[in-house]
Amino acid sequence: MSYKLYYFDGRGRGEIIRLVFAATGVDFEDIRFDLEEWESKYRAISPTGLCPYLVDPVTGKTLVQSGAIARLLAARFGLAASDDQEFYRVERILHQLTDIENLAIDILFGPEEKRPAFKKEFLETKAPYHFGILAGYLREASDSKFAAAGKSLTLADLALINLIDFMEFIGPEAQELAAGFAEFAAHRKHALESNKKLADYLANRKPGALPF
Repeated sequence: MSYKLYYFDGRGRGEIIRLVFAATGVDFEDIRFDLEEWESKYRAISPTGLCPYLVDPVTGKTLVQSGAIARLLAARFGLAASDDQEFYRVERILHQLTDIENLAIDILFGPEEKRPAFKKEFLETKAPYHFGILAGYLREASDSKFAAAGKSLTLADLALINLIDFMEFIGPEAQELAAGFAEFAAHRKHALESNKKLADYLANRKPGALPF
């Protein structure tokens, strides 16, 4: 029995889990669906009525919450912190990224009449603030070059790459803003050079049917 990941045919909250599988080379079934299939077939299977969810062959259970799933798999497959200080640095980055992700979700899925204002605030104040903090963390880790200043790739590296890539769904202005932080490009280069499986996955990743 293999791992089975259920999520929309898009990146969204499921992509961080796919990146963990990609970086570690662990086989899984990537079960994707559109909105109609979600409502007619897959929602009923989910323990919470939400996705992504993962059927775990180790326990036989269906796991929910993308962040919790990613952390579990990272611990299981060797992408977790090696000590308590690195654990703190990983979590510090993951929570900072969650703050940005929540702002991006408001832009894409918030009340339609409020989306332009959400985007304006994101580009002018919110994103520069959060990106600046992340860039500072990367400067602190400059000797290591990995996001959490450890000796190897962790979930923090995958999540940072995933978030910066996600800016394409916000628009060119967001991509340009992220590109203005040289730390992000340097981090990505080092992370991909350290893990060919991850580099190959990202190089060959096809666009999903859904725009997120």
